[in-house]
Amino acid sequence: QNKPPENHGATLVDLTAEDDHSTSVNKALQTHQPAQPVQPDQLQWSKLEDSIIVNTINTFLHQHARESTTAPASASPPLFTHWGALAKKLPNRTEPQICHRWINHLNPAISTAPFTHDEDILLYKRYSALFLQQPRRDFRNRREKYLWQMDLFNHVSVNNFRNKRSGLQLRRRWYDAEFREMIKKLHYGPVGA
Repeated sequence: QNKPPENHGATLVDLTAEDDHSTSVNKALQTHQPAQPVQPDQLQWSKLEDSIIVNTINTFLHQHARESTTAPASASPPLFTHWGALAKKLPNRTEPQICHRWINHLNPAISTAPFTHDEDILLYKRYSALFLQQPRRDFRNRREKYLWQMDLFNHVSVNNFRNKRSGLQLRRRWYDAEFREMIKKLHYGPVGA
């Protein structure tokens, strides 16, 4: 029942060997640990994964468009919510990862053009106003603060940018040195948060 420990390709050595170089190499082989398996959030996104996400969501949108031909033209497009079914097609990815990938990187409605001056002013005014409305909070860790900030940036994205900019884009722009310099020059005061 007791199995010998796996050595993962390392060779057992004779520590009585006289050669110092071979002894140090052999000791290194003995202590070598195999690489830890890569976590899904550390994998690069492949073009295949991206195409599966885009094709699945586009198929959903086209099906919905055919079913709702009687809807008024001003109706907003349907919101894709089948992240679990999509995650089954991508076994190395979780639902939140796939959702994040679509919202922040693959969605064709998101603008990738540089921020305009008017967008910078809108971002500063709306995020600052929303930030000041929030009660003072003490965060247990950086992750908690990040999630709280992303909620605010996503709120600004939906309500003020009409989803043409993602919350992640807004956060990156907020912390961009060029944006902060522009705000200082316009005398809007220090950029906080």
